[in-house]
Amino acid sequence: MTTLPPYPASFYAALHTGTEGDLAFYRRACAGASSVLELGCGDGRVLGILDVPERHGLDLHEGLLDTARARMGDDVHLHPMDMRTFDLGRTFDRIILPFSGVYCLLCDDDLRACLRQVCAHLSPGGAFVLDAYGAEAFHADAEPEDVGDEDWNELAVVEVDGHPYTVFERSVWDPDAQRIDVTYRHVRLDGPAAAVDGVIEQRYLLRHQLRAHLLEAGLREVEVFGGFDERPPSRDAEHWVARAWG
Repeated sequence: MTTLPPYPASFYAALHTGTEGDLAFYRRACAGASSVLELGCGDGRVLGILDVPERHGLDLHEGLLDTARARMGDDVHLHPMDMRTFDLGRTFDRIILPFSGVYCLLCDDDLRACLRQVCAHLSPGGAFVLDAYGAEAFHADAEPEDVGDEDWNELAVVEVDGHPYTVFERSVWDPDAQRIDVTYRHVRLDGPAAAVDGVIEQRYLLRHQLRAHLLEAGLREVEVFGGFDERPPSRDAEHWVARAWG
């Protein structure tokens, strides 16, 4: 996982507000569960909307955990832990990893370590559920020059602490390593201030790689879908979701 300075929490939360359909999907995926653990829970955007009696979340970003505490109060158990090495000494009916969080595991060893902990913490008959953006078509068709490491693209305007910021994005892609690292630069619009940068490092997975890792870890009945509506997967799907059982 990344060793870079953490993306400032208020700037991250203002820009990274989720993917259309993900909240409704995770509500459905966790329906009927008595306990849920979210890996990489961030500011609690997903965990906070789940109607589950016992909710736990873990993350390494202390600033985002502080935001999650402010959002959810004492009804949720939050843990400053690494998704590769966490040990909570108990099991859960659902373990979830939303919003391309699996791509923060930057090598196979990290992914295997995370999945070992998932299996150790999943109740018999419980489900591990995750999602990420689809990389099949991009990986097959794009050329390295399509992701220029000198090009800043205007992405959005967001508000942080009452001030408007234009956000620019720059990506560096290594197709052989399946790495795409993105720098987000936040430039304040209503007065002089230093730009604020945040970096997200990612190692994306192709569907067959994901399925193989889930099965290798000992999970069963692995299902991969082409979106939050659980349509069949396709090469051009912009998003995938996966579910596997303990």
